[in-house]
This record gives sequence, structure tokens and C-alpha cells, in this order.
Amino acid sequence: MILKLFINLLILSFGFLLFVQLLERNKKISFVEGFDQTDPSTATSTTTMPTTPTPSSSKTYQDYDKNKDPMILGEQNAGNIEFLKQQIGDIPALKTTLDSLLKRMDQLEEQMNNLTIQQNKAFQDLSGGSPPPPTTGLD
Repeated sequence: MILKLFINLLILSFGFLLFVQLLERNKKISFVEGFDQTDPSTATSTTTMPTTPTPSSSKTYQDYDKNKDPMILGEQNAGNIEFLKQQIGDIPALKTTLDSLLKRMDQLEEQMNNLTIQQNKAFQDLSGGSPPPPTTGLD
């Protein structure tokens, strides 16, 4: 009698575990990334495809709220990746601009040095050869 009860409990336990596994498996399959579930209170598996891409239409980085639905976080992640990709794509243009500015600064520094030398020569010619006072503030 006790053995029969024990076997029945084992069968019920395995049946319950099998039922729970099937529920978990169906829950994982019902959500597909990129799809919206219309109403979670209804147990129907009707999902609709978004008509327009929703990943972060604004071109800004958005911080993550970990309490949101994973589907929303996935879309937000796609938008953030798009934003970061755009930012990285702008780096070569910024490097070219920066290199150009550095080259112009070097040219301006050379021109300033040449002007200082010419002023010193002009001052020596006008003063009769005495050295000019030391120039400060150029460094």
C-alpha cells in the first residue's frame, strides 16, 4: 500500500515537472525579438511585426533601465549601437580636421618666428647695432 502510494507520488511529481518544462519551453518560444505581443493578459500568441524600425529614432545614447521589458531593452540596445557606430564613423573626419589644424599651427609658429627675426634685424639696423632687449611671451 505504501509502495503503491510512493509510486503514484513519483508519477505525479514527474508529470508536474514535465508540465512545468513544457510551460517554460512554450514561454520562450512565444517571444521573438523584434515582435510585439499585443496584450499579455490574453494568452493568445498573436504577435505583430512593427511597421517601422523602432530602434532609437533619436540619434542620442540612452541609458538602460533594467526594470524594462527585454524587448524594449533590445530595441534600445540596437539604437545605442547605431548611435555609437555613427560616432565612430565621424572620427576619421575629425582626425583629418585636427591634422589640418596642427599643420596650420606649425606654419603660423614658423611665420611668427620669422617675423621676430625680421623685427630684431630691423631694430639692429635702426639702433646702430646694439642688441634688442630680450623678447618674452612667445613660449
